[in-house]
Amino acid sequence: LFLISREKAWEGQKLSELLSPAYDGRYVLLLMSMFSIYCGAVYNECFGLSLLPWSYWQFDCPDDAAAPSSDCSAVRPAGGSPFGVDPVWGIAANKLAYQNSFKMKISIVIGVSQMVFGLACKTSNCVYFKRWRDLLLENLPEYIFLLSIFGYLSFLIILKWCTDWVGLEKRPPPLLDTLLGMVLRVGSPIEDDMLMFPGQATVQVVLILLAAVAVPWMLLPKPLMNWADNGYVVIEADGPKEEEEGEDEEEGLVKERVKKKSKEQTKQEAKAIHDAHGHGAGPFDIQEEVIHQSIHTIEFVLGAISNTASYLRLWALSLAHAGLSEVFWERVMLSALEAADRLHPLVAALAIFVAFAMWAAMTFGVLMVMETLSACLHDIRLHWVEFQNKFYVGDGYAFAPLAYGPTVAAYKAEQAENTDKSQVARLVSVTSRGVSRD
Repeated sequence: LFLISREKAWEGQKLSELLSPAYDGRYVLLLMSMFSIYCGAVYNECFGLSLLPWSYWQFDCPDDAAAPSSDCSAVRPAGGSPFGVDPVWGIAANKLAYQNSFKMKISIVIGVSQMVFGLACKTSNCVYFKRWRDLLLENLPEYIFLLSIFGYLSFLIILKWCTDWVGLEKRPPPLLDTLLGMVLRVGSPIEDDMLMFPGQATVQVVLILLAAVAVPWMLLPKPLMNWADNGYVVIEADGPKEEEEGEDEEEGLVKERVKKKSKEQTKQEAKAIHDAHGHGAGPFDIQEEVIHQSIHTIEFVLGAISNTASYLRLWALSLAHAGLSEVFWERVMLSALEAADRLHPLVAALAIFVAFAMWAAMTFGVLMVMETLSACLHDIRLHWVEFQNKFYVGDGYAFAPLAYGPTVAAYKAEQAENTDKSQVARLVSVTSRGVSRD
């Protein structure tokens, strides 16, 4: 907020090397801090401690038993926690198992949601540029494949969260086994202890068939339809041969064999179609088109799996952050507070002061600086790879390597042209003065 408040005052000024990157990314830092506060509120944690000092759970204890004890029974809240994770998990024996499961599942849901949003960006591009063939033969099967498998997995995650398994007196089925059984045992009946909703077996068979149809749908129709529009031209590459005087030497590297149309007509139409599909200038080549579409299909199918797994880095980062926070608090601050009862008040105060300084320094240096940089790098990677590869295609301009020869030649030509113009202007000026004397 301080960097944003100094935006007008520092605009156009040269800042130091340390301050300049933070100033340039001031809005990114603001968004990251806002989302960090939100995630801390969801997890009910701040520096590894529960934010709320109470729980929504209640204990039903006998009159002579103190809560909580082994004689007490925990009574779950009727509607669950109003917001976020119940603080009682901060002291639960299975805290780590619960939080790991929760953070892993929510990372997958976030990842699938962002990838679907990336496909929606591709849909917007296809509609804007009127690439209807790409929309129907490429973008639509991508939706079907991603949602049939990983969209279904996200649905199972949310369904598992919303189901009262205690009330059903049933153990919640593991989702990994459910997904593997869906892919490896297609059509097999689902056991009762693995069933999550009625008709699950039929739904999974339909989704697997849709995913299987989506792969050849992405691979074959688009290049074949482009080839049909081009007149079924096949291009063969031959060795260089001698050309007539005055022609470019590179024009003898490619020989066209036309099956249905004349050479000139096919060449012009192929160039127009090829340029329209964004693959650069030149005649249409069905082999190149099939290879290009095969690479895209393989990358998307394998990327749908690897990209979803890559979003688990959110879970790993959260786990590392929570673990470090807990270690710093327990080993530094909590140890000083526990030792203060056995020390002289002045010594205890000094020990608590030193422990707090150490805890604050480690928290700021490790959690707020190093962890922030690490999380930012992982976030940039998720946006650049997992998100943008769903719609971004970087083939708009051909790569031009650095070369000084053409630049120097263009400069000399410009100088020669300017010299000729100045000489002509001087000659005209001298001639006009001679005519005026006469």
